[in-house]
Amino acid sequence: MTLRMKISLGYFSIVSIMIISSVLGIYLVNQMNQLTEDMQNKQLIMYEETNKLAQNSILKIAALRGFLVTGENSYLQQFQKIDKESDLLVEEITQKAATPEGQKLIQTIRKMENQYQDIVEKKLIPAKQSGQQDMILLVMKTELAPITTKLTKNIDDYLTFRKER
Repeated sequence: MTLRMKISLGYFSIVSIMIISSVLGIYLVNQMNQLTEDMQNKQLIMYEETNKLAQNSILKIAALRGFLVTGENSYLQQFQKIDKESDLLVEEITQKAATPEGQKLIQTIRKMENQYQDIVEKKLIPAKQSGQQDMILLVMKTELAPITTKLTKNIDDYLTFRKER
C-alpha cells in the first residue's frame, strides 16, 4: 500500500465515523424530543383531568344544595350526572398515576368521594324526601361538611402534586 492510499483510507475512515456519529446523534436527539413531548402531553392531560375533578367537586356541592333547598329532582339528576363523570375521571387518573405518591393521593380522593356519595345517597336524599329538615342540617354540619373540607384539601394537594411533576 502506498502512502497516498493509506492517507486516503484514513481520511475516509474518519469521515465515515463522523457521518455515522452525526446520524446517530440526530436520531437520539429526535427520540429524546419525542419522549419529552409525550411526557408533556401526558402531564398536561393529567393536570386538566385533575382540574376537571376539582370543578366537578364544586358543581356537585352546588347541585346537592340546589336539591336540598328546592327539592327539585333536576338538581339531583345533575348531581348524579356530575358524580358519574367524577368517578370516570378518578378512574382515568388512577390508571395514569405513575408514582406511588400520586397513586396514594388519588386513592385517598377516591375513598373520600365514595364516603361523600354514601352520605348523600343514604342520609341526605332520604331525609329530604321525607321532609326531615333538622336531619338534613345535622348531617350536613356533622358529616358532610368535614368530608367536603378534607376532599377539597386532597384535590388541592393533588393539583399541587400535578403542577410539580
